[in-house]
This record gives sequence, C-alpha cells and structure tokens, in this order.
Amino acid sequence: MKLTGGQAVLQLHPSRRCNLSCRHCYSLSGPEVDAALPLALLQQVTREAAGLGYRVVGVSGGEPLLYPELPPLLRTARDAGMRTTVTTNGMLLTERRLSELAPLTDVLAISLDGHPDWHNRLRGNPRAFGVLDRRMKAVERSGIPCAFIKTLTLENLAELEFVVAYAQAHGAGGVQVHPLEPEGAALDNLAECTRTPGSLFSRSSPLVVETDGRVSPLTYGFPDTFALGDVRARRLTDLVESWDAGPFLELCANVARQLESGGAAFNWYEEINRQARRQGGVTAPTG
Repeated sequence: MKLTGGQAVLQLHPSRRCNLSCRHCYSLSGPEVDAALPLALLQQVTREAAGLGYRVVGVSGGEPLLYPELPPLLRTARDAGMRTTVTTNGMLLTERRLSELAPLTDVLAISLDGHPDWHNRLRGNPRAFGVLDRRMKAVERSGIPCAFIKTLTLENLAELEFVVAYAQAHGAGGVQVHPLEPEGAALDNLAECTRTPGSLFSRSSPLVVETDGRVSPLTYGFPDTFALGDVRARRLTDLVESWDAGPFLELCANVARQLESGGAAFNWYEEINRQARRQGGVTAPTG
C-alpha cells in the first residue's frame, strides 16, 4: 500500500547524532546521542520502498552529515531510481563533503530560522549562523540545487522575510516553511511557541523510518497505535502488507471533515497528531 499521493516520499532518520542541540528539535537529537540504524538495513528498506512505489528519499536526523555511511545510502536510493534530498543545518558543508554529495543529491535542504541572532538562539550555538553563512559559497560552487527550510512560530513570523531574501541572494530554489512541531525539545524550550499560524491544508503522508526502527505514517513521532512496525524485526514489505491502514485512514477522514468545515488555514500534521493522541495513541519512546 502506498501511503502518499503524488510523489511518494520515504523519510529516513539514520541517526540522532547532531553537532547542535536545537531548542526546537522534534527528535531530541544532539552531540551525546548515539542512536543509529545500520547501513545494510537502511539500504534494504530503501530498495523495498522503491519497489512499493516510493520515488523520493529524504534523509534527515540528527545531522545526516554525521552519519558515516550517508554517501552509500544515497547511492542506493539513486540506483533504485529515486530522487534524494538531504536536510542539514549547513555547518558541516565543507568542500570535501559537498564533493561527496554532489553526484548523489537532488536537493540540499538547509535549515535557516531567520536573522543571525534568532537563528543562533534556536540552534543553541552562537556560531551557528556564522559557520552556515561561510559555507554558502562552497554550496553554490558545488552545483547541488539547494533550498532553505524555516521553522515557523507565531513569535518569528517577521523572520520569514529575511530567510526569503537570503535564499534569493544565494540562488536557492525555494523556501519551505515548516510549522514548529510540538514534539521533543520544543515542548520544554518553546512551549509558548508551539501554537503555529498554520499552513495550507495538505493530505500527503510520507512513510517515516525513525532511528529506533519504527515505521510511521505521516510524521516523526506519530502515536505508536498507528505504526506499521519495526524494520529491525520484519522487512518493510511485510510490514506494509500486514498493516491495517483502516484506523489511520479513518482518523484522517474524521480530522479532514472537522477542519474543512471550519474554513480556516491549519497545520494538518499538528491537528492529526492531536486527534490521534486523543484517541489513546501513545508515542513510543525514541531509542
């Protein structure tokens, strides 16, 4: 069963290790987190996903550039006929790493939250923007198409103008506005910001492989009640074949009916997560 319409997306979180401890990190990644999945397992999952009709692999984390086997993982996706995206905080985009990524990456998605002070505040590092900014010349020379991702809250709407201008100045192909997810570190550090302005209605449902092996529909950390299972225990094709999608599809339909009747813009991911938890869904501990 394909879980998405249009371009089916497989989201991989190979590791939760990161060079930053961001105040809004939904996966609770950081320098001291060693959780990771082996390359061979991720390659198997990627090939099976391609056979199921998935056409895009998005690699995130953690910081994916700290995953030693990132190039062979991307190569596996390319060999399976899939497009690849890598989401990074940009601080580790050296000439050497960019040369490794160039033949294997269709889109480099770089996180940028706003003006230097705001970006550094959210990233928990006073050097975060400065290092990213210095890396951008090498990114442009690499020829890898890039885009920027901005985490949006009610508190930082004004920062969007800076991000768009910065993206234009560096020849980026676009800016993705990502509403702050009320998950992980954001619940402790940014509780006042976890209500976002919302986004246009979207029903796309990526297939997400988390670092503990759990496979979830829709988004990272989705309640365990709706999970397909664990790829460390069973093959992805078996999980998809045996998964009862009925409860998830019913949840989506019910939430859609409720929200569409309101006639306002909203964040589909946030609303469906809230409804799923109200039904008794429990998010499994992240390992």
